Amino acid sequence: MNPIRVLSFNIRCEYGADDFNGWAYRKEQVFDVLRMCDAELIGLQEVTPIQSSDLGDVLSGYFGLTVGRDDGVSGEATAIFVKKDRFDILDHGFFWCSETPEKEGSIGWDAVFPRIVAYVVLKDKQSPTEFCFFNTHFDHVGKIARRMSSRLLIQKVEEISQGKATLVVGDFNARPRTETIRLFLENGYSESKRAFKPKRGQPKVSFHAFEYDPQRTDPSMEWIDYIFTKGFRTLDFDVISTSVNGRYPSDHFPISATVQID
Repeated sequence: MNPIRVLSFNIRCEYGADDFNGWAYRKEQVFDVLRMCDAELIGLQEVTPIQSSDLGDVLSGYFGLTVGRDDGVSGEATAIFVKKDRFDILDHGFFWCSETPEKEGSIGWDAVFPRIVAYVVLKDKQSPTEFCFFNTHFDHVGKIARRMSSRLLIQKVEEISQGKATLVVGDFNARPRTETIRLFLENGYSESKRAFKPKRGQPKVSFHAFEYDPQRTDPSMEWIDYIFTKGFRTLDFDVISTSVNGRYPSDHFPISATVQID
């Protein structure tokens, strides 16, 4: 199978409180990132209905699965986009990060909000290869929820993938040395950033709160976005840190990887 370009991007909800970092001022930059990356697989987090509508033209060549965390439709969405001319969709679905993952809007453990996972099972049109792609956004407050969400996601991947190669992307709201992240590494996953030597000048944080400055260290800035692989090898990894007149497309840097099934 030919290499696959994967993108994970928390695009930040269109909150009015963001003022000049609001969606209206930066959406064209988000569109530019999506066009520039031209990924075959995209996982977006924090997508609101307005943003989903705005993204329609830019992502017209993709099959889209946009899953709202409140009931599967409404609320902040975890969204997957798959290039139609590259892959066939064999199956798709979603579940909540909670003790009752099939219950609509269920909030797990010590989480503040409902959190959700979307997934697709894909077949490469260029080969008989089948694999799975999962996208999620873990809770920003609940430490127990993040840890248990990792356990649940790993279990669900095993059930759904039935041994197929798998990609898991998202905003995990967890630093690299936390158990939330270690659980993936201890269960046979590789993390694309670790698997590929960082490029010179590449940011060391993925969350920057619209205030990234490579010359200073700020504890509020941290690495919390990941691309995990199982049955794939990483050929390239990048942090997309473009800005226009000091404005970034989001409060997270988009991350991308080029991967190939082993």
